[in-house]
Amino acid sequence: MKFLIDANLPYSSKILLESMGFDASHVKDVGLTNALDDEIFLFAQKNECIIITRDLDFSNIIKFVPGKYYGIIVMRVSYVLNSEQINNVLKEFFEKVDLGEIKKALVILEGERYRLRKGL
Repeated sequence: MKFLIDANLPYSSKILLESMGFDASHVKDVGLTNALDDEIFLFAQKNECIIITRDLDFSNIIKFVPGKYYGIIVMRVSYVLNSEQINNVLKEFFEKVDLGEIKKALVILEGERYRLRKGL
């Protein structure tokens, strides 16, 4: 399972995911630091990556239809959280989620809880 981490998340999130055995890239690694959402989305689909972001635009189910992409995880956490706290949320999520659930789904991650939206 591969992940693409958006610029609005710390680079250390990539390191965390790799330490958990995942293939992870940060947009900084692939030259997309200042890219538009559509560019990030296209790169992720071409490379079969699940996007992890704090950008609520990715939760727009009209523009990004669940089931029509490899996966999107939108973190809805406070912007006052530091990188360690953000990574703790991610770590706890990946320790409890069934990875099969997040494929082709929109995941809204809100601290200790998450919601899934799958395509038809």
